[in-house]
Amino acid sequence: MRINKISFLGFGQNQKSSVKKKGTPNNLSANAELKSNTSRYDEADTVLPDIIQADIRHKEKFKNLYVEDFDPVTGNLLRGTSYLDDGKTVECIEDYDPVTLNKIKETGYFDDGKTVSYTYDYDPENEDLLKATYYYDGKAIEILAEYESKNGVSHIIKETHYRRDGKTVNYIIDFDPSTANVLCTTYYKADGITVDRVEKTL
Repeated sequence: MRINKISFLGFGQNQKSSVKKKGTPNNLSANAELKSNTSRYDEADTVLPDIIQADIRHKEKFKNLYVEDFDPVTGNLLRGTSYLDDGKTVECIEDYDPVTLNKIKETGYFDDGKTVSYTYDYDPENEDLLKATYYYDGKAIEILAEYESKNGVSHIIKETHYRRDGKTVNYIIDFDPSTANVLCTTYYKADGITVDRVEKTL
C-alpha cells in the first residue's frame, strides 16, 4: 500500500525535490498548508495582500495536478504523477529508485492520458539520462536515442529511427558525444537490414 500526497504545480516542484532529498512526505493537507501560509494575516483579521490571495487561487486551481506516492515503511518517494488541467488525464509519470531516491524513469502520455508518447530512462546512481524512446502510438517505436554520461552530463551518441511498424530501421544517426554534432547518417533499405547509403558530415 502506498501513501498519496497532493502537490501543486508551480509550488509542487520545490516540494517534490525537497521530499526526494528528505525521503519523507509533507503531511500537511492542502487546507492545512493554506491555513499555515495565511495564519498571520487571519489572526490580525486583515484583508490578505494580493500576492497571498493569488497564491491561494493558484493552489486551489491546481491542487489535483500532481500526486506523489510514498513507500509506507521508509517514507521514500516512489512515484510522481502529473495531470492535465482536468485533474484526471495523466500527462506524465516519474518513477524513483527506492534506495538512491533518484529518478529512474519518466513516462509521458498523449492527450488521452493512456497512450505512451515517450519514455526516458535514467541511471539510478546519478540520474543521468541513458535512453529516450519516442512512440508512434504507444507501442510502435519511432525514435530510440542513446546517451552516455561524462562528468555528470548526458551526451547523445546515437538515434535510431524506425519505420511505422516500430521494428524496421529506417536510418541511424551517429553523434560525436563531446560536441553532439552529427558524424554520419546511415540509411537502410526497406528490409531495415541492408544499408542503402551512408552520409558523413564534413
